[in-house]
Amino acid sequence: MISSAPIPAPQPESTPVNDDWWQETVVCIGAGPSLTVDDVDKVRDKARVIVINSSYMLAPWAGLLYACDGKWWDWHAGAQLFMGEKWTQDAGAAARYRLNYIKGAAGIGLCTDPRMIHTGSNSGFQAINMAYHKGAHRVILLGFDMQFGHEGQAHWHGEHPDNVRSNYEMFKGGFKQIADQGKIEVINASRETALQCFPRKPLEDIVWT
Repeated sequence: MISSAPIPAPQPESTPVNDDWWQETVVCIGAGPSLTVDDVDKVRDKARVIVINSSYMLAPWAGLLYACDGKWWDWHAGAQLFMGEKWTQDAGAAARYRLNYIKGAAGIGLCTDPRMIHTGSNSGFQAINMAYHKGAHRVILLGFDMQFGHEGQAHWHGEHPDNVRSNYEMFKGGFKQIADQGKIEVINASRETALQCFPRKPLEDIVWT
C-alpha cells in the first residue's frame, strides 16, 4: 500500500552570518508600544538598522529584518516587499519563504558561532545576537519596552492575530546575561522601558560617529 503521508520539506542549512558591518553601530528596532515614527526617522542613514517583526513596516529601508516565529512570517506572507536581508531561526518558514536560516539554541548570553544564535525566548534578544555576528561594536535599542503600554497594548501596531502575550519578566533575564557577558556595548534608547540592565540614553544624546 502506498502511503499518502506528505513528504516533509527538506530542512535548510544554517547560513553563517557575514561580519560585513564590522565595527559599525547597529540600531535594533523592536515593536514596543512607545516606539514612534519620529524615532525611526531619526536613525535613518545614521547607522545600520535591524528591524524586528512588524517594525519593518516603519523602516522598509532597513538592512535586515529578523523574526523568529514561523507564524509571524505566515501572517506577513514572507514580508515580500522588504528588500533587505531576511533572517529567521524557524526552519519551516525559511524553506517556505526562502529566508536566511540560522539555527537557534538555548544558551547563556550571546552565541559566538556565526551559524547559530541563542534564542533568549524572543526576537529582540536574537536580533542583538545577529548584530554581534554582523560585527557591530555598539547596539542601540529602540522599541525595547519590555512592558505593556499605558492602555495595556503590547506593541505600537496593536496585537498579533493570535493575541499571545509576551512574558517580559522571563525575557529580561536573557538580556541581563548579555549585559553581564560584556561582549558588545548596548545602549537602550527606547522612549519608555522596563529593561534596566543596559545604560539608558535618549536618541538626541547619541553621537553617531
